[in-house]
Amino acid sequence: MPTLPADPTLGDLEAGYIARGAALVACDGARRLAVDTREAEHQLIDEWVKLEQQRRGGSSWLF
Repeated sequence: MPTLPADPTLGDLEAGYIARGAALVACDGARRLAVDTREAEHQLIDEWVKLEQQRRGGSSWLF
């Protein structure tokens, strides 16, 4: 996160708030991408397991 100089001016404060907001938006975007990726990976695994169970005649071969 951005930091302020020892004796900040109003411009420093405004720039700091803008930079902090931009960093928060970027962090939230990265977090959302990570969550979406994890959910998609698990969905693909679940679909694969279901197809494998169907292919093997319904046996639960993973457990």
